[in-house]
Amino acid sequence: MGSHLTNREDELVFLQTTLTLSRHLQILIQPCHEFKRDTSFIGEALAAITFKTY
Repeated sequence: MGSHLTNREDELVFLQTTLTLSRHLQILIQPCHEFKRDTSFIGEALAAITFKTY
């Protein structure tokens, strides 16, 4: 019954973990202004994925 929700929750946790790891890597590698520009792209991609799942 709740398997679909569980799969969606697992996917969201995976996406959040991936975004967190990529954010830490970008902070280490890139200057702050480039990091902010890249996170806007990540946000747009995440929004597209989120709308697609519904």
